[in-house]
Amino acid sequence: TPTLYYHSLATLSGTPTLYFYSLDTLSGTPTLYFYSLDTLSGTPTLYFYSLATLLKTPTLYFYSLATLLKTPTLYFYSLATLVETPTLYFYSLATLVETPTLYFYSLATLLKTPTLYFYSLATLVETPTLYFYSLATLVETPDLYFYSLATLLKTPTLYFYSLATLVETPTLYFYSLATLVETPTLYFYSLATLVETPTLYFYSLATLVETPTLYFYSLATLVETPTLYFYSLATLLETTTLYFYSLDTLLKTPTLYFYSLATLVETPTLYFYSLATLVETPTLYFYSLATLVETPTLYFYSLATLVETPTLYFYSLATLVETPTLYFYSLATLLETTTLYFYSLATLLETTTLYFYSLATLLETPSLYFHPLTTLSVLVLIPNLQKEMEKQAGYRSSRKRRSEFQYDYEVYHPLEEIRSWMFEMNRTHPHLVDLFSIGRSYEGRPLHVLKLGNRKRPNKKAVWIDCGVHAREWIGPAFCQWFVKEAVNSYQHDSSMRRLMNQLDFYIMPVFNVDGYHYSWKTDRFWRKTRSRNAKYHCRGVDANRNWKVKWCDEGASLHPCDDTYCGPFPESEPEVKAVARFLRKHRKHVKAYISIHAYAQMLLYPYSYKYATIPNFNCVETAAQNAVSALYSAYGVRYRYGPASTTLYVSSGSSIDWAYKNGIPYAFAFELRDTGYYGFLLPEALIGPTCTETMRAVRAIASGLLKKCTS
Repeated sequence: TPTLYYHSLATLSGTPTLYFYSLDTLSGTPTLYFYSLDTLSGTPTLYFYSLATLLKTPTLYFYSLATLLKTPTLYFYSLATLVETPTLYFYSLATLVETPTLYFYSLATLLKTPTLYFYSLATLVETPTLYFYSLATLVETPDLYFYSLATLLKTPTLYFYSLATLVETPTLYFYSLATLVETPTLYFYSLATLVETPTLYFYSLATLVETPTLYFYSLATLVETPTLYFYSLATLLETTTLYFYSLDTLLKTPTLYFYSLATLVETPTLYFYSLATLVETPTLYFYSLATLVETPTLYFYSLATLVETPTLYFYSLATLVETPTLYFYSLATLLETTTLYFYSLATLLETTTLYFYSLATLLETPSLYFHPLTTLSVLVLIPNLQKEMEKQAGYRSSRKRRSEFQYDYEVYHPLEEIRSWMFEMNRTHPHLVDLFSIGRSYEGRPLHVLKLGNRKRPNKKAVWIDCGVHAREWIGPAFCQWFVKEAVNSYQHDSSMRRLMNQLDFYIMPVFNVDGYHYSWKTDRFWRKTRSRNAKYHCRGVDANRNWKVKWCDEGASLHPCDDTYCGPFPESEPEVKAVARFLRKHRKHVKAYISIHAYAQMLLYPYSYKYATIPNFNCVETAAQNAVSALYSAYGVRYRYGPASTTLYVSSGSSIDWAYKNGIPYAFAFELRDTGYYGFLLPEALIGPTCTETMRAVRAIASGLLKKCTS
């Protein structure tokens, strides 16, 4: 065992490697020595280095070192150095960090071919144009990039654009584009731009589209003579006025165009219209139009609008229809002098006495009415009208304020007396009467309402009754007062009235239109509307029965502030209407009947007013109306017509009964009390009692019907 010698010698000399060296030599395995030396010195790479030297494979050392240091790229770097292929290192590094372009970059650097990098990057990000861009940069040929991009996008003109930019010849692009899209004029446009001759484009385009005037337009633009274009176009179209239009534009004389056009179309008023616009005199147009259509009143209408004198229109209309009284009617409405209307009516009907009556009323000279007219047949409806008016208006010195027990219900009372009476009724009958205000009128007067009924029973069905919507209808407020008097005075001894008061509440508004009613006492007995002012016209007031928000200002209502049926500037514009509407909306769950008292016609009306149609609960309402009219007839045999307002009286929009019905009040009625025209609004005080007595029966019949369920 020869190795025993080496082992013992190694042990003796304290050199352990001697054993391995001898073992190496003995076994013909030289690397064993290096392995043992590695292990002894704690340098593992020594083994790999010696093995690499023995096998003549230098990279083996680097591979072992790379493995030991956990740096894989070290192997690739050493291998690349050994085979003199530097890119091998980059390739291995690129593979390791997953960045493929790193290899291409290193290869491009090695071969001194920069575009190789761009080519590889373009391939990687799927952007082929990147290669062309890099190649173009390398060979300093910028248009190469555009050519490649144009090829890729199938847009041939892109190449021409780039080439044009390169050689500083902009028209080249236009020429190529023109060739491509088969639009020859495009070339001319580009050439015109290049040589700064704008008209060249227009000339070429004009030639192409066979429109010679186009050349003139371009030439006119060039020489700053705008009319040249219009002249040429006018010649081509054989429209002479076109030249005038251009000329007046140049000379800043706008009317020249209108004059020429008016001449061409044989419409002379066109000139006047343009002149009116120029001199800011609008009526000039209306004058010319009136002359053309042979309607002279048109001029007056426009002038009336301009100077805010509405009667001027009526005057012209009266002249046109040969009805002179129309002017007087409009003037009477404007001046709030009702008797002026009678004068015009007298003229129209050739009833001379009517003139004396109106003149007597106007001059407050009653005797003038009795002017001797021996040759005329005179029908005197009211023997002394002036006396009757004075009597109703309170020219009795004996009339003074009195207590409720002395209050005369068979005379008409002014607003102040009615208001005092309401407070007195509230004071003397607190268990049945409650007084409150629901708002204020246009002129600031309180809008008082009386609530009648047994207060011990809350949440009852209710009936609303308003009177005096139209100021001149004095019988209305008289009835409301009569109703309150009858209700409270008969409560103790009349079982049917007591039943109504116990099971129903009655809201009574004796004077709805307080301002108008007061005015009818102080100034104009025949005043109808409220007293609100209008911004444009000095005519005052709105018809309170055309101002409700239901088919507002449609048929049967007027938009003119001077008309008696003026609907107002907007729905519920009047404080009185708005206050009542607000109250009824608030209490509509309880209010089952709405009754409005008017005069005159002897009718009982219900919806619809604004259209010819049947309401859904027609049978119930019709039955209630029939019962009411029968009860009324039973008093004095006075006959009332009843039915829908639209068919029984006339169509009107914005009425209170339509509004009440629309807002959920199932029974909505409007009474037109006595008479049928003999006295009209001047119903004598002697008829207050009979009228109120019979109407009381009708209202009680309607109220009693609410206590029964209608099944029809």
